[in-house]
Amino acid sequence: MAAPRTIHFTVVLYILHYIKGNLGHGLQFSSRSFLVLFGFSDADWTGDPIDRRSTTGYYFYLGDALISWYSKKQSVVSRFSTKSKYHALANATSKLLWLRWLLTDMEAPQASPTMELPSSNLQVYGFLWSGYWCQPW
Repeated sequence: MAAPRTIHFTVVLYILHYIKGNLGHGLQFSSRSFLVLFGFSDADWTGDPIDRRSTTGYYFYLGDALISWYSKKQSVVSRFSTKSKYHALANATSKLLWLRWLLTDMEAPQASPTMELPSSNLQVYGFLWSGYWCQPW
């Protein structure tokens, strides 16, 4: 950082304290799971009835383990649902590129394209409960 302040140091101390208290925790991968990266992104167009801003969200799984998620109200009001979904997809894509770079750097490159789940809630539940989403491509 170019100009670290006291608040940054306080946050680092908080993170180190959290890590020290959770050394026994981690991601568990079963022997049957495949390390395939997949995710989902969506936006709730004008979901807030007061200010009409959309809520953006995404999540990414690596095999059976949830490794990244995000949910936030968008800073602008979208006139169309497609623009709202575009913002959600742009945020998810930037995170996806970083995750793929990180996995490649950790010598676990992704050979296939990252799969995105369908946008219908019923289809997502069907994918999650059928176990189809963890099959290798």
